[in-house]
Amino acid sequence: MTSQVEARVKEQYGQAEIRLDFTLPEATTFIKGGRLLVKDGSYETPLSDKGTGMQRAVTLALIKVYSQLQHEAKEHAPLTLLLDEPETWLHPRAQLQLSEALVRIAENEQLFLITHSPYMLRSYRPEGHRLLVFSRGGDAPKIHDSNDLGVLSGGYPSWGEITYFAFGIPSPEFHDELWGEAYRLAGCGSAKKNSIPS
Repeated sequence: MTSQVEARVKEQYGQAEIRLDFTLPEATTFIKGGRLLVKDGSYETPLSDKGTGMQRAVTLALIKVYSQLQHEAKEHAPLTLLLDEPETWLHPRAQLQLSEALVRIAENEQLFLITHSPYMLRSYRPEGHRLLVFSRGGDAPKIHDSNDLGVLSGGYPSWGEITYFAFGIPSPEFHDELWGEAYRLAGCGSAKKNSIPS
């Protein structure tokens, strides 16, 4: 089990060694009496003393290993994961790795993810995922389905479009996307990429 958890942490976070320091007589002993130790440099320290990013990577690795073991044992009860901004405190590369790891988990489990990160959306695929953008407009919240978004970028909602519909903020990126679409519709297409019509 240790090697499986360690492999998953390496996928998401980078080089780290994991050592589980407990016996497995029953679940309460595992939780109350055990320690999970991480060596991601020269020193081995308890997971509780590590940063939030490493703690999340190890937790997610444990979930993945548990899910895999359940599938292998054919005793799988469907797992539903609800993750609220798991990217918090992670640098962009770690967010991309986490996003890819979550896509792999979602192949076998149901996953609900709340995020404010464009990096977490890089793994979004409309053929296998559903994206909902929530916003507050007046008294009632609004929900925009991914099928109603992505009109400017060929089916994938852009970060600029999501920001606009979620917060009502026309970001510079969304402005650029709108300008590009207007440019394309005006027939300027790709023939003269660097010229602006008069």
